[in-house]
Amino acid sequence: ESVLEAFDAMEGVMRRHRELPQTLEEFEAARHQTRLALFALALAQGASASELARRLGISRQLASRLAGAARGQEPVQEPPEPGT
Repeated sequence: ESVLEAFDAMEGVMRRHRELPQTLEEFEAARHQTRLALFALALAQGASASELARRLGISRQLASRLAGAARGQEPVQEPPEPGT
């Protein structure tokens, strides 16, 4: 088998490789929306941003930003998780 034939055989893998950033972006957007919905629910049930931070293992600053966004007070851009 020639090298060019091997490259042709890898086309499906290469296509998926090109699609991966978009798929990850969609996943992160869904994760963010889920986190905001959970924050809104927890805040409505009386939880504090500090309590949520402690339970989720995130900084109080991030929890505060998420709480503000969940309340519709401010947009939030989450920083990348450590190790990503």
